[in-house]
Amino acid sequence: MHKRNTILVAAYSENLLFPHSYPFVISAGKQLIAPNTFYSSISNNKFKSISGTSMQCAYISSVAALAKSYDKKITKDKFLSIVSGR
Repeated sequence: MHKRNTILVAAYSENLLFPHSYPFVISAGKQLIAPNTFYSSISNNKFKSISGTSMQCAYISSVAALAKSYDKKITKDKFLSIVSGR
């Protein structure tokens, strides 16, 4: 657990070891899977489909924030257990 009892989320990458490999970080795309494609605004009032594990972080961190609002002491491991059904 992170010393401030926070739940941190980082995108998984086979090419990078950090920050997703820290024991107190949820590795989006490896430890937990979420939708990884959404439309994002780009220049000139246009939208573009963007995908990847970085996009999963927004979903996972949002659900983690909701869980923390319900239980301030929830840990990363307890959160993963709840959302994965294990």
